[in-house]
Amino acid sequence: MQVPGLSIRRGKRGDVYKFQMDMTNGGRRRTVYATLGRVDVIPFDYAVATCVRFAELIRSGIDPTLESLSPTGGLNVKSLIKHYVADLKTRGKSERYRHDVLRRAELYLQDWLDKPIVKIRKSDIRDKHKEITAKHGPRAANQTIGNFATAWKVAEQTMDADFPVCPAKYVRKNPEKAADYSWFSLDQFWQDTARVSPMLRMCWLFGLLSGLRTGNLCGIRREWVHDDRVVIPRELMKTKEARRGAFVLPLSGPMRKIVERTLAFGDLAFPESAWLFSSVSRDGREVGPFTNIRPYGKVLRHIHRTTCTNVEVHPELSDLLHDHAIQGIGDVYTQRSALRFEALLTAQEKVSAYLLASAPESISTTLFDLPTDGVKPRLRYRKRPRSNHVDGY
Repeated sequence: MQVPGLSIRRGKRGDVYKFQMDMTNGGRRRTVYATLGRVDVIPFDYAVATCVRFAELIRSGIDPTLESLSPTGGLNVKSLIKHYVADLKTRGKSERYRHDVLRRAELYLQDWLDKPIVKIRKSDIRDKHKEITAKHGPRAANQTIGNFATAWKVAEQTMDADFPVCPAKYVRKNPEKAADYSWFSLDQFWQDTARVSPMLRMCWLFGLLSGLRTGNLCGIRREWVHDDRVVIPRELMKTKEARRGAFVLPLSGPMRKIVERTLAFGDLAFPESAWLFSSVSRDGREVGPFTNIRPYGKVLRHIHRTTCTNVEVHPELSDLLHDHAIQGIGDVYTQRSALRFEALLTAQEKVSAYLLASAPESISTTLFDLPTDGVKPRLRYRKRPRSNHVDGY
């Protein structure tokens, strides 16, 4: 199919549609150039229609590049979100997060999917935000509009096109509620640990004594465990600066006891599992890490951080234990926790002793006990393949 002036050129960020045609006006001849957008984002039908329209204007003696014609006019919301998801995949974001971005767009922006992004105004964003808040809650509204704004920013940075100002930039979002852990009680925590399964009990205890984020806690692999430390690869932590090196978690005496007995119990119950804290799926077909440790998840990290303050752990050591960024030039010298391992281990011992001192005597005597008799292995079965919900609608 021959389209006047249309060609595909290699751009800085991939193949792009280009328009080029000579124009004669007043006896003077010059060439008109225009960039329509990337091939993997801009629909081909839109590129053809745009080139035909440009050619008609040029034959009439009108330069289409002097008009207020936006090269993003054919980019709709669906293509914008798909471009954002593709960028997330390139940057190594999890499949679950990419699926959530697509799911929110399908559920809450369904009437926008085929709408060109240049036709979306600030008032539309504001009305949509209020609508989602009323029907699905403030968090869903903030996440949906936030994903739209981020997708706009990513497209603006990675596409060869002139984007107008994002209409969601100045829309006020719902205020986020501060974390409220006033319901937490150590006495209730000790009672709950005595009623759950042995592996979940050890996971809760290790989370309380380590202060790890929930994802890092559940994702600990057996191969990362050493005699007095757990070494987690840096790319799996929230702070992914390569110069910080791997995250080193010192293991206090009680934490070493938890790890030792959990490994022994795992050898019996989950012999094929690669994770420290293993669980079996509801249908019994697959063994994997815990995905839900409610009601005690992030609250355990906050309790650990508060305990560091109560036992007067130096703030810098506390930041290193919790993988928090250290401000200023001091970060250059104190970023690697391995260099201060002894001080971190001492701080971890103080925190563990303080927390375990609150356990009732009736519970503390059996807290680290795990059954060794009558434990049947949980074999892993091959899981049925699922359709991919990420790479398309």
